[in-house]
Amino acid sequence: GEISTEMTHLSGEVQQIEQLDSIKERIISLESKGRIISHAQLSSTTSQYPTEKGEFLRLDSVDSLQGALEFDPRRDPTKLISQGEGTLMLLVAPQIRRAPEYDGEACFTMWIMVNGSDLANSSIKECFHEGEPWRDTRVSILQAVLPMHEGEIVQIAMRSHPSGQIGAVAIKPDDVPLVPAAIVSVFRLGG
Repeated sequence: GEISTEMTHLSGEVQQIEQLDSIKERIISLESKGRIISHAQLSSTTSQYPTEKGEFLRLDSVDSLQGALEFDPRRDPTKLISQGEGTLMLLVAPQIRRAPEYDGEACFTMWIMVNGSDLANSSIKECFHEGEPWRDTRVSILQAVLPMHEGEIVQIAMRSHPSGQIGAVAIKPDDVPLVPAAIVSVFRLGG
């Protein structure tokens, strides 16, 4: 029973990775045709369980970065800075799970901030009910199209209820690549 449940969850996680890889391949294809001027593919390799007050998603892996976007996790792992005028397409995919051994009710919320202000209509919320296995994971997709100006800063905020009991979790299954706590894809549309 438990092994079958774990295999089902692992299968779901592998399918999610394949879907994200497919999105990345399509972005690269569009870029090669000159339709995407700049892009960033960033991820978090460590689990993050935010407080109820909230904190910013920390990204520590630069999988791909090209063009007029600035991101340096050594200086600030939370800020993506526009280096020109244009419109950005932002996709964020957090891998959500409750803290180890916690099986109570818990909700995770994530949203976009631009220049320190909340972006309207940009939130996602994922809740787990009491009694569901704590090892259950879910992936939600946060997306937005953002008109940006030179020097504007995009950050991804998150919070959990109860504090520290649910978050974005990195998982290392056997024989497959890391499942990042979150994958962030950003690309500039047009010139």
